[in-house]
Amino acid sequence: IWLTFPEGWRKEEFAQRLQTNLDNFSSSEFLNLAVDYEGKLFPDTYLIPRQASASAVFNLLVGTFEKKFDNQIRNEAQKIGLTPQQVLIIASIVEREARQKNDKPLVAGILIKRWRENWPLQADATIQYAVGSQRCQNLWQKQKCDWWEPVKKSDLSLESPYNTYKNKDLPPTPICNPGLDSIKAVVYYQPTDYWFYLSDSQGVIHYAKNIKEHNENIEKYLRD
Repeated sequence: IWLTFPEGWRKEEFAQRLQTNLDNFSSSEFLNLAVDYEGKLFPDTYLIPRQASASAVFNLLVGTFEKKFDNQIRNEAQKIGLTPQQVLIIASIVEREARQKNDKPLVAGILIKRWRENWPLQADATIQYAVGSQRCQNLWQKQKCDWWEPVKKSDLSLESPYNTYKNKDLPPTPICNPGLDSIKAVVYYQPTDYWFYLSDSQGVIHYAKNIKEHNENIEKYLRD
């Protein structure tokens, strides 16, 4: 059966799709294998036998990642002072924050600059990951659960290492499984004068060089 795993899904969403479409598939076994592999389950369309085991699918996804995340990418990461894991963490945030390919290198550049200047990243997607992990963890095998609900103001005070409003460092792990465009956007990120960005209701990103411009964008694009 052909199965597509979109960019930006977390490992539980992979497990859901596999469990729904394969015969006698063990999602718990798959998640046990994938526990330390968030970010390394490569999103793509795969031809998978209906009787495939959890380990066979896991090896297919990770094996594809290893081919795509090649020496060239690792070498470029080293040139800009990033470890492979740091690339994946930032790419996973870029994947969830920027819909358009041409925005990804700019968003990556802002995130890297903020991190290196000891600013909080303030990325909503990391809050969504933390909230989804708490809210859906025991629900998703029984009923549908939205892993990526819009962030509420109350979520910003959540105690979690993934809360990039409260913590200045990168999250401890990737928050999803990014595609190649987002990975390359990090290692070939675009330096700019921008420090802020926001997405409007259409997913269009608006950039700002300072807090005054950013607040103007908030008033213009996010307020009714």
